[in-house]
Amino acid sequence: MRKLFLRVICLSLVIITNVLAEQKPAAPPKKAPAEGDTLQTVDGVSLKVELYLWQNFMPGPQTSGPPFYVSLQLEVKNNSNKKLVGFKPKIITLYTENTKTPLHTFKLVSDDPKAPTVVNPQETEYFTYTNDRSETFSPKLEKGSKFYGRILLVWNGRERIISTPPVAVEFTY
Repeated sequence: MRKLFLRVICLSLVIITNVLAEQKPAAPPKKAPAEGDTLQTVDGVSLKVELYLWQNFMPGPQTSGPPFYVSLQLEVKNNSNKKLVGFKPKIITLYTENTKTPLHTFKLVSDDPKAPTVVNPQETEYFTYTNDRSETFSPKLEKGSKFYGRILLVWNGRERIISTPPVAVEFTY
């Protein structure tokens, strides 16, 4: 019985450590991105990013306030000679435009459970991700608020961070 108890505690610590590690913000860039910074190249991989942000003020059962949503679209072109294995955006940290002030870090989930995780050389794949909506995030924002994202990507066992251009938060009523 005691061994089982110790195993449960150890497993719980591993799970908690992994959850906390995923929520660590993606570091801000040295220079804030501009409106036209939609295409980036990292290790021979071209990444085109489109970020949409909105807050839903439509009537509903939310007791914690109007939920904030993130939608991220990625076009990934592998210009390298190696396969991209295990490709996945893990988190996105939103920063207030032209600052290094974080708003929030979101865990990203795929809209397509069958999304590829391998991108072969000279191939292009398209991905769509949203924030994990199991918990509601409801900030108080002014109309016209703009944020840029820092996305933590993983492929071939390495982490990389890319930026999105700043975008305005849309309000839905």
